[in-house]
Amino acid sequence: MIRPKTLPKRLGLGGAVATTLSLGTALALDEANSLHVFFRYDYVLMGYVVIPLFLIGAPTGFVGTIWWARQLKPSTCIATAWVLFFICALIFLGKPNIHGDAGGLLLLVLLPALLLGAILLEKGLTARRSK
Repeated sequence: MIRPKTLPKRLGLGGAVATTLSLGTALALDEANSLHVFFRYDYVLMGYVVIPLFLIGAPTGFVGTIWWARQLKPSTCIATAWVLFFICALIFLGKPNIHGDAGGLLLLVLLPALLLGAILLEKGLTARRSK
């Protein structure tokens, strides 16, 4: 039985893992196509693995992280926000090809991640001021 106190953490981490698996599979398929190693069932993986994992993982991770942040200390929220901003900057500086299989998904992850980082930063700073 899952304890109610650990549910937000599990939702946030489970959503992050599902989104990461989705993007990793899409990047692997994109790399295989760029190397002209055509996989016969790549459309099956995109349709039945990548997109469902992304559609389940991204909202679950977003909601779970915001819910989890209500239980965290303000300094942890601020540190998590900075880590998210740093990861987004690294992905953006990598210049993803938005026309490939994974580039569009990466952009769909970057914008909510920046929003989530802003929410966490605001929550951490507001909690610090009120003390």
